[in-house]
Amino acid sequence: MTGTASLASDASNPGSVQMTGTSMLSGSTCIFLQGDLVVASGAPFGAGVRCVGGQLMRLYLKTGLIAAGGTMSAPVAGDRSISNQAVFLFPGNPLVAGATRFYQAYYRDPTQSNPGGSCPTNDTFNITGGVAVTWGP
Repeated sequence: MTGTASLASDASNPGSVQMTGTSMLSGSTCIFLQGDLVVASGAPFGAGVRCVGGQLMRLYLKTGLIAAGGTMSAPVAGDRSISNQAVFLFPGNPLVAGATRFYQAYYRDPTQSNPGGSCPTNDTFNITGGVAVTWGP
């Protein structure tokens, strides 16, 4: 995450905060996810571990645009800011000052080999590491 997690700064689109997923499969599709709780022990999710939980929001879908090197960012020009997108998708659960939200990006990866453990045998997706953000006024 880059930028200032301030609701005032994030009020205009595309906002003051940008998420960037890295090490994803180039040319794949990814979804940036927001949750209002953390899954402390993590949950198996494709070839990774999802730690974002609670009320989940698929904030941004980026199709076939992951750059060489496996990076993708959102929001970008033409996207709603994170706080505006959250209000648009779930008007009953807006971001408020002092709220902490958790973010990850998951992506298609049909070449992903199974790392073992509790991951599915034929997983076709993976997830990035997560980040917690506390929003200011």
